[in-house]
Amino acid sequence: MTLFEHDVAEQAIKDLYLAGGSVIFIFCYMWFHTSSLWITVWSVISILSSFLATNLFYRVILDFRYFGFFHVLSLFIILGIGADDLFVFYDSWRATGLTSYPSLAHRLSSAYRKSTLSMFVTSVTTMAAFASTALTPLLATKSFGIFSALLIIIDYISMILFFPTIVIFYHVKIKKCCTNCCSCCLKNTKESTQITDNLIDNDFCQNEVTETVVKKQPDVKVGNKIKSLGIKLILTINPLTTGFKDGITLVEAWEDFMIEQKSTMPASLQGGFQVGWKIWHWFYVQRVLYENAIMGILLGLSLTTIILLISIQNIITSLLASVTIAMVTICVIGVIPLLGWKLGVLVSLNMCLVVGLSVDYVVHLAEGYTMSKHKDRKSRVQDSLETMATSVYSGACTTLGASVFMLFSQIIFFFQFGIFMFFTIGFSILFSLGLFITLMGTIGPENDTGDIKAIFRKLRHFVLNRSTHCVET
Repeated sequence: MTLFEHDVAEQAIKDLYLAGGSVIFIFCYMWFHTSSLWITVWSVISILSSFLATNLFYRVILDFRYFGFFHVLSLFIILGIGADDLFVFYDSWRATGLTSYPSLAHRLSSAYRKSTLSMFVTSVTTMAAFASTALTPLLATKSFGIFSALLIIIDYISMILFFPTIVIFYHVKIKKCCTNCCSCCLKNTKESTQITDNLIDNDFCQNEVTETVVKKQPDVKVGNKIKSLGIKLILTINPLTTGFKDGITLVEAWEDFMIEQKSTMPASLQGGFQVGWKIWHWFYVQRVLYENAIMGILLGLSLTTIILLISIQNIITSLLASVTIAMVTICVIGVIPLLGWKLGVLVSLNMCLVVGLSVDYVVHLAEGYTMSKHKDRKSRVQDSLETMATSVYSGACTTLGASVFMLFSQIIFFFQFGIFMFFTIGFSILFSLGLFITLMGTIGPENDTGDIKAIFRKLRHFVLNRSTHCVET
């Protein structure tokens, strides 16, 4: 191992401590939100078990062998998504405590119906955004998209099956036991205090910019004949700052120069070729990354709009939600050149994921608006904020807090991912509670306006009346 590799490995271990800090922060915030160590511990175990189960399915069933840094980062993504699902269900469970039900099963059924649909929509839209990256020819991006899509599915199944069991067990066994214990302690304390009073009355948390140097050193193998001849050129091109358009133009210019020079050489020397080691290849990889990012964003937005139409079943709400998600995507992409980042594998992958990560909060608020029993937009917005705003805010806080730890990383891979997560979630919560709620309160649908079922009923009624009129005529 070289000295450079040793330093990188040592720094990677130090940065993993920061990742551990992110996990601890999420754990503490979940504990603070639920006020239950029992629920928090088993929820984190459920999320981590989903990651292990996904890895098993990914390696054994799908027979994928590649597992890189990107796959490790999916653990932080699913911790944020899992925490968000936890907050949605648990807040729905708390809200049902304000209403009387015939039995505990009726209360659980009410909380289950209110939360699982919203969790399903956000999980499907995020999964679709991740799955869209599977179309890229790059192995790292493709395998990560498949792995993350599977992870979200398995985590959703775990949440809707395992988490309600945890909450019910806590409510029936642990909470009542703690209440009884506290009551006994208070009773004993009062009795001991009374006895003491009586006794007293009677008598207790790499830019190495190579200087322009041109070397021409023939590489000659000594023997009877010259076996090969090479000319090594060291250029001032920096692949980290040169875009793929300029880079590919340069590659093609060198290729034209080679063809021109070979045409003037003897036939025995016209088999020459140029090799750019990793630099030439990197320019073409950048072009694929660029195309993959554009395709991922467009495909993610298209799939998100379709899924929202199917789930929310309101054209106006779905379009306003899609516009909000598009605004978040534009802002996050606009931050990339401001930070001086060039298109790379991580940047391309982040651009594909921004749609999937920014959809959660908007969808929760849209679901709350749609499920409201009121007909006017003002009351619907109020219901949406009352039922979903706390969950949305808590989900954003966990992810933002976890990403702050990554900002102190010295390895550019973790640092860029932390910056990306911070801006994505920051813009998402800003546009969700700011722009989207304002749009819904101003031009949101009232009564049955934009409702797909109502539109189909009117069309059906119109067609039936038209048919009846034609028969009578």
